[in-house]
Amino acid sequence: DILIAMQDSTTLTEIKANRVIYTIGDFLAKNISLTRLTVDEDRTWSIDVDNFTEGLHKNETLTELNIIFSDFNNRHAKKLSEAW
Repeated sequence: DILIAMQDSTTLTEIKANRVIYTIGDFLAKNISLTRLTVDEDRTWSIDVDNFTEGLHKNETLTELNIIFSDFNNRHAKKLSEAW
């Protein structure tokens, strides 16, 4: 919920989270100040990977992305890296 409130922020530069919203891509597509994102999730099913991919593609400010998923596979990695 806090990310939804911060998606229009022009000063938020870094997020380190153990859990993020399912539609993190919506946040990334709208935020214009975030430069670093670290996500440490237990499972990729807790994030919509297609939404995440779309948000990364639209985001123009992110310069560092760290993703740690226990069940992250090559298909997910390829989709996200191609979008970013």
